[in-house]
Amino acid sequence: MSKEKLTDEQLQEITACLEEGKKIEAIKAYRETTGVGLAEAKEFIDSYLSSLQQEFPERFPQAKGCLVFLIGALLPVVYFL
Repeated sequence: MSKEKLTDEQLQEITACLEEGKKIEAIKAYRETTGVGLAEAKEFIDSYLSSLQQEFPERFPQAKGCLVFLIGALLPVVYFL
């Protein structure tokens, strides 16, 4: 299913979830709305999020990944050792 088949309200709900960083909630909302399976919903949300990140990079920043988070979390600990 494409975003064109969603109502404006449904698309706004999914977009709001993604803007808040709630990707799992966006997948759930998409599944409830469309009745598709988990894999198809995840594929759609990943694709939709990617397009939002390209169009609105300030509102939908790219995830930095776990490594950056771990380095940021461990750096102060290592510094004080």
